[in-house]
Amino acid sequence: MCRDWRSFQNCANLGSSKKHFWVTMQKRRKVWVSLSLMILLGLGWLAYAQWQAMREIRYVIPAGVEAGRTTVEFPAEIVLTIGLRDTIVIENQDEATHAFGPFVVGPHSTVTKRFRNPLVYEGACTFHQDQFMKLVVNPAPWSFSDWGQGPPDSELN
Repeated sequence: MCRDWRSFQNCANLGSSKKHFWVTMQKRRKVWVSLSLMILLGLGWLAYAQWQAMREIRYVIPAGVEAGRTTVEFPAEIVLTIGLRDTIVIENQDEATHAFGPFVVGPHSTVTKRFRNPLVYEGACTFHQDQFMKLVVNPAPWSFSDWGQGPPDSELN
């Protein structure tokens, strides 16, 4: 109880310190909520950016290949993945039309293709000795419908 002047001052200070404590707690709560929201927004942006990420695989056929002035080597097998949104881009800078696996690329033109279904394609290629090239399009390495079901049986062995 605050009966004398000194104890009244202590009581008054006690009341203001309680008020100060609650004001401080409210400020701290606001700071934590703001930080939490910023972290969630940052993680959401990062997830969205990864989802929107696209890998471009580019091959350029230089000028003079058909005439034999330049040589070019391309891989015998190209592997793409649907889930990574892989896109193949073939640019022909040569004067002649070239076969590049499943694609026929006209002179001074560019072909861009993103696959939606997994497939394996073996086709003609004017750049390999055996005249064939293999294009493999793998399915997505994950599926939202598989979440919570654990790894496939093949991964358990």
